[in-house]
Amino acid sequence: MAGTPVNPRTSIYGDLFEAFIIQEIHRMNMYAETDYNLSFYASKHGFEVDLILSRKQDRIFIEIKSTERIDEVEARALEVGLSDMTVKPSRLVYLTRDPVAQRIGQVECLHYREFIQEIFQVRDEVNK
Repeated sequence: MAGTPVNPRTSIYGDLFEAFIIQEIHRMNMYAETDYNLSFYASKHGFEVDLILSRKQDRIFIEIKSTERIDEVEARALEVGLSDMTVKPSRLVYLTRDPVAQRIGQVECLHYREFIQEIFQVRDEVNK
């Protein structure tokens, strides 16, 4: 596996991308001293939220996808899946590699780098 290129359209790439984004958010959270607690959610019915950033009453629910384009069905599924939860997010975010930001229902669809820059108030050079 070491040294073997990973195809962007494979599940291993998606898993690695998700792990990378979570690690970057963890790293920037520590660096910027923003004091977010990092967690995730998985229901017994198979619904999951990849990452939850919480601080006081602020709860950001994040879905991470390695795709180059936003999948509207998956973005909407994030909002629909939360309907049974008692804890409600202050913000729903769907992160991809798509450079075009958009809103689908209550879900903010953003490029992962744009979100990291915004939430941690950092310049682009830090996240390259």
